[in-house]
This record gives sequence, structure tokens and C-alpha cells, in this order.
Amino acid sequence: MVDKKVIVILTIVIVTLVVAAVVVPTSIILTRNKDDGNEVVPTSSSEEHNSTSSSEAGNHSSSSEDVGGSSSDNTPTQTPTQTPTLKPVNIVSNQVSKIRYVQTHVIPAEGLSWTLPKRNASLHLVGVRDTMILVDYSGTVSGVPQIQIYAKGASTASVTLTLDPPNKLPPTESNGTAYSTTSYSVKIAAKYIVPFMKVVVSTHSTGTSLPDVGQDSTMRLQILPFYMFGANDTNTEPYSKIKLPDLDTQKAIYQTWPISVLSSSTHPIGKISYPFAIIPASDGGQAYRITSSDQMRSGYVMMSWVLSLLSGIRSTNGESDTNNMIYSPLLALNDKHEYSDVGGGLGGGWRGTGDTTYRGIFIHEAGHSWGLPHSGEAYADQKYPYVNGSLLGSQWGFDFDFNQFLDIYIPPTAESYSGCKKYAVMNNGKCVKQDAMQGGSGDQSDYLRYATFPDFDMAIMQENMEGITVDMGNGEHISNGLLSYNAASKYYQQWDKIEKKYMEYIIKNGSDNGLYGTIDAGLAYQLNVDVNLVVIQLNYAANSTCTTCSSIYPPIKYKGNFRRYIDPRDPAQLALIVPNSGEFAWFCHSSGCDFTLRVTFSDNSQFVKLLPTGVRSWWSPKGPVAIEYNDPNNSDSMLLFVENVPGTKKISKIELLSTPLGFNGLPSNPQVLLSQTY
Repeated sequence: MVDKKVIVILTIVIVTLVVAAVVVPTSIILTRNKDDGNEVVPTSSSEEHNSTSSSEAGNHSSSSEDVGGSSSDNTPTQTPTQTPTLKPVNIVSNQVSKIRYVQTHVIPAEGLSWTLPKRNASLHLVGVRDTMILVDYSGTVSGVPQIQIYAKGASTASVTLTLDPPNKLPPTESNGTAYSTTSYSVKIAAKYIVPFMKVVVSTHSTGTSLPDVGQDSTMRLQILPFYMFGANDTNTEPYSKIKLPDLDTQKAIYQTWPISVLSSSTHPIGKISYPFAIIPASDGGQAYRITSSDQMRSGYVMMSWVLSLLSGIRSTNGESDTNNMIYSPLLALNDKHEYSDVGGGLGGGWRGTGDTTYRGIFIHEAGHSWGLPHSGEAYADQKYPYVNGSLLGSQWGFDFDFNQFLDIYIPPTAESYSGCKKYAVMNNGKCVKQDAMQGGSGDQSDYLRYATFPDFDMAIMQENMEGITVDMGNGEHISNGLLSYNAASKYYQQWDKIEKKYMEYIIKNGSDNGLYGTIDAGLAYQLNVDVNLVVIQLNYAANSTCTTCSSIYPPIKYKGNFRRYIDPRDPAQLALIVPNSGEFAWFCHSSGCDFTLRVTFSDNSQFVKLLPTGVRSWWSPKGPVAIEYNDPNNSDSMLLFVENVPGTKKISKIELLSTPLGFNGLPSNPQVLLSQTY
């Protein structure tokens, strides 16, 4: 007969193994939780807490990596008969003169706020991100002070932490002046940084802190290289090298963005390789077709073309309003078939492009992608608080990877230090750093990848992620923050800044009447399925001098998302988009619905989609063709279509059809504007 104690122990071991098998991630999670030895057992024997540590497993995936968030406890399972030994807790009784919290920057518990003539902003703690607390006490502190952290409404502390004395405060970059000589400090693991948390640092009435904690956000950074005009692995940069920033660079990116997790991956498309590009009219002439970087009339037109494609890719995948950003390293050959550096970058609207190094150009364009302007121009326009785009007035930053404070002054090891007095804002005889959004690259210590962003930039980025939540007065809260997909619950969610929690995003098609073709709020209803990317450019102006400026690019098969669409062969679907009366009454109101995509597959089946794009004036879906579409010197005369089509069958033909007033249905024999067989 088996002893009952043996059965109990075996059961516990088996359950433990099953749970462990369930929680093993498929992608690597890199946490920022440092084991500094300062965490002690809780004050209640009913709970068990283990020290957290940085878990950076080997075999890093080259296509998908996550940085940030809280780590799992990796201590062995204890035997049930063991009881944790409780240590006495030393919560001092001193008056507290100051409490600050440190993530990307040092901020007070209530956060920071700015009221400018043309811009308001506020910054608070990011949820579930490693955080350091700084505590200044009045009088002599007895013994080794500790703090306790409580979750919302809890009577028992989640964790007790021991404060380091002021002489153990982390140093300043490049051996600079200490941030403080009076602050006690300790790092708090990400898992404890949650909304409505409470921190007790003293039994005095000044010793309880209620920090303002916001969204535990994830930014999905996707890399999609463009190899143009014959560029490839051998004559430019290898795809294996640029398809994802290296691990140290990902960590550096994380340190500059106010997020909980940075999820970096190569875009499912992999890479885009085209032998030519068609540039719309805009840089001193009509549309033109280029087959080398030397043929550009101006420096940024190629990058602008890339951004247009990225917008289309985000849209057709239902990700225009989701928490993802695409960056495209751009590699192009010149007339001599030599690799020609792009010499800059361009960004905005959650997409960017530039060089392949993931250094200053990347982080600057990523800033534009987040919605940051050039801060010098913004200062002149009363939308940035610090003089001439500098950091004079910003709170200090902090880098958890290097465990160092980041001063607002240019350090001696910086590339720009020797000549900084010629251009920098000066304060007390010292050069003040410039914002990374205003030429600040090179103002950082020589071992840091990126320039220091000011606290104000973090506020703008955080606001563009979380959005603004409005109480509608009927119990409903409306947010304009980015959406994220909750894979476990199988729905899109959005952060509610009033309730300080994620709420399911309820799709309400009547809210915008389908304007811009945004059925289901522009979100996908099929995720991670086989699709083909179809890219078409149509030079609509009949009198254009460019006779090769209309083209169907080679389709690209990949795993993508699929949005609901209108099949003009189906009267029931057409009834939904009748202007001013259908369920999606504004579907064609932005410019009309004058084109249809028809794709024929190898089995002769067809995919037919009415495109919510036309050549009409704004809000005139039944009006005449607008003059700008027939003007070859107007960029509107070049139309771009970026569409996902089903990828389960082989494509045999792609056609762009002329279907004027397409909400009336598909003609029996529509004009074929462009056709390509495969």
C-alpha cells in the first residue's frame, strides 16, 4: 500500500510539471528585474514571495524577441511542510521630505504635467515596468529602512523591500555629478507596478505614497527591409543582419520608450524587393519611374514612397489603429549598381524608414512615428517647453541596463562634447543636451546607443499610446488610444484611463458610417492566415508624360490578416454602401468608389473587391471627376492600392478594373485598366 504522504508529494510534483509545461513561452521574454538582494519575505505567512532576477535565456530568436515586463519566479518548488521564516520589518517613523519614482525619467508620485500655449501634456508611471523609488527622510534614520508595497485594497503587503543608503545610489553616466546625496533607493520589480498601488516608506503621516500608474503597454516593432533596384544580400547588407536589431539595440530602444514590453519581430512579409519604383508628382515635375537611386529628383521621394506602402500594409492588415510600428531599412543601388546610402530617414504615423544601422536615424524617425515633432520647431510654435529643443528643464533620465542616471548636460565622453559650446544651449557654463528629436544624436555618453529624450517627449508618446478617455455620462467610456489584440480572450482591447484597466473594444459600425472604407473600425476578422500582398500604382492623368507609371508589382505571399470587404457582384453587400442611406452610408464619401480589384486563381475562381478609392471630390461620391486627378502635376493623379487577397490558391491573373460609381454594381464587361498574368 502506497503511503498517503508519497501520493501527496507526487501529486504536487506532477501538477508543478504540468503548470511549467503550460507557461513555457514560444518567444523569448527578456525582463529587466535585477536581483539586488533587497527583497524579503512578506509579513504574512499565508503568502510566499521569491526574489526576481533577470532571465535572459539562450537561443535568442532572430525573428521575434520581447524586452521588458515582469519575469517569472524561477525558484524551485518548496516542500509543503516548509514554513518561511518571517523577518522583522523596519518601517521607520521619520518624516518623509520627498518621494520620486524612476523609469525612463525621475518623476514624482503624481507624475508631471505641462500647460503650454498650444500643447498640454502629462506623464505618469507605466504599468508593469521595473521602477526605482527614491526616498528622502528628515532627521536621522535608525537602522536599515524598509518599504512595503500593497496592491489595490490589500491589507497585506505584496512585498517588503530594503532601501539602499544614499551612498549606494546608482551613479551618473560618464562618472558625472551624483543625482542625489540624500536619497535612499531600491528597485521595484515590474510585477508590483500596477494601478492603485500603495507604497509605505514610513509610519509618519507623510510616509504613504500613491503613485499614478497607467497602462501596461506593449509596442510591437516590426522590421520590413526594402531591397530596391537589384539590391540583395551580397551587394548591400545581408538580410540576416538587418531583419531585426540585435539584442543590445532592442534593450536600448526599450530604455527610451515609455512602455512595458517591446516586442520586436521581422514583419511576416520578410522583405520587399522591387526593380523599380513609381514616384508621384511632387518634387518639381510629373510622376516618373526610377530604376536606381541616382534617378531621384530629390532626396526624400523614395522614402516617402516607402511610407505610403507601409501605410497601405498596416491598413490592409487591419492595423492602422493598433499597437504596432513598422520600420523599413532602405537599401538601393545607384546607376553604377553600387549600394548608395539613403542619407537620412523619414517617419510618422507609426511607420518609418531610413538606414540599416538602427542608430541615430532610426531612433529619430521612430520618434516621429510615435508622433513627436522636431522639438526646436515645436518650441518656436509654443508646443515644446524647453528652449530651442534642448533638455534644459527636463527631469533626469535613467538607464536600467547600465544602471545609471542620465544628466541633462552633455558628458565629457560624448562625441559632441569638444565643440558643444559653439551650438548648444548653455547653463552655468555647461552644454545642455539637445533632444534626440532636434539633432541630439551624439550628445550621449560614448557607450550609449541613443541620445537622451526629455520627459516631455515621454508624455507625448505615452498619451499617443494610452489615448484620452471620455466619460459619456451613461456609464460608457470612449477612448482614442491604440488597440491591442488579446489573444487569450480573442478580442481587441483598449486602455480606459478612467478605470485604469483594459476594456474590450466593442465594434460599432454606425459610428463613422464606413468612411474611408473602414468597416468593422478597419480591424481584421481573420488573423495570421495565408494572404498575397498586391500593390498597384495607377497614373490616372491621361496627358502625363510618363507612359510607364502604371504598374502591378509582383505579389508577395505571407501570413497576414484579412479585413471584411465589399464584393460588387453581391447585391446584398452593395446595399450596405449606398451613399447616404446604406449601413455604411459614407463608405465612398472620401473620394468615391471607382475601381475594383479582380484576382483570378489557378482553379479559375475569383476574388473581387470594390475599392473605397475614387477620383471624386470630398463628400461627393456621385459628383464629377475632380480636376486634380487629371492634372499630371498633381500628386493626387497617382493612385496607390495596397491589398491583401486570399493566399490559399495560386494567382494566375491580377486586374484593376474601372468601375465608376462602383456602389451601383459591377458592369458586365468592365474596362480593364491594368492586367498581369502569372
